[in-house]
Amino acid sequence: MKQMGKYYLALLPPDPIEQEIRAIKELLKTKFNVKYALNSPSHVTLKMPFSYQESKEEFLVKQLTSFLHTYTPFSLKISGLGHFGKRVIFHPILLSEPLSALQAALGAYCKKSLHLPLELSDQNFQAHLTLAYKDLKKDTFLEVLALANAYPVEAEFDVEQLSLMKRTKGRWNIQAHLPLGNPPA
Repeated sequence: MKQMGKYYLALLPPDPIEQEIRAIKELLKTKFNVKYALNSPSHVTLKMPFSYQESKEEFLVKQLTSFLHTYTPFSLKISGLGHFGKRVIFHPILLSEPLSALQAALGAYCKKSLHLPLELSDQNFQAHLTLAYKDLKKDTFLEVLALANAYPVEAEFDVEQLSLMKRTKGRWNIQAHLPLGNPPA
């Protein structure tokens, strides 16, 4: 029987920014028991979760690395706080041409070459770093939002790689880093 894994593709902020955002997530967990966002590192999802044969994971990494070699590193800027209704609280990423182009091309490549479904969220891309979702309750939404708003994150970072994330025992972990541009020799 084929063993299927669950994966997604994302951009991860560098460690100092990840630690700052993780501290906010931990505070939300302590005060409001909002903890689901702690199941993965802070990230900007470029390709929504998909199932893929684990035995072909190496092939997936090679294909994606080959696709990414024509893309050059670029910068991302985190600014402010946002939310999708009363379901998700996040730090927005300012949309840029390199980010939009990479996300759109990646979605098309994954559909055509890797035969992965193109999800509605893939098509309605809104770059962000999630602070709270799934277990965010409507009756505490405004309080959670106010607390998150007290800890603004304003940062800029360089994106030099994409990360393949894999779900293992209920958590999302980095399975591989895929460099943008030509990988170092």
